[in-house]
Amino acid sequence: ENVAPPPMGVAAICAMTSLALTLPSNLPKIVLGSGSRTRRDILTALGVKFDVCKPDIDEKAIRHPDVETLVLTLGRAKATALLEGESGAQLKREGAWVLTGDQVVVCDGKMLEKPEDEQEARSFIGAYSKHPPSTVGSAVLTDASTGQQWETVFKATVHFDPIPEQTVNRLVEE
Repeated sequence: ENVAPPPMGVAAICAMTSLALTLPSNLPKIVLGSGSRTRRDILTALGVKFDVCKPDIDEKAIRHPDVETLVLTLGRAKATALLEGESGAQLKREGAWVLTGDQVVVCDGKMLEKPEDEQEARSFIGAYSKHPPSTVGSAVLTDASTGQQWETVFKATVHFDPIPEQTVNRLVEE
């Protein structure tokens, strides 16, 4: 059975690959400012050595009606939280590069947050074959020692055939 990758990972792959392709070969310490398994897997697949440090921010407190602005604002806020947090001084001394970002799914003109429950997850997945979802993702790379940032936003639209119930069940379980 061929199943398309979940749309949440598509923009992250594009954004992180774009940044990784522009990085020099003698990288400073890289810190992934995310708890996302997908982002860890992408960096690992690209051969990038990195540490993980999840920023402590309230993402729901940061809102913007424009999706691209929202994901960039969240990526920047995560970098700021890490650099101003308890490990910030050490990251600056080490000259670490901090990679943060965010992604949002837009389906049928609506921004979709993480589903609150199983019913909402099923509703989201069910809508994907009727209304192709777009994943808008950002990647923000911050030089901790200088504060300089490089950022990118990618949008990927995924077109699904009708999704079989057994596939929906498997996705909801994940």
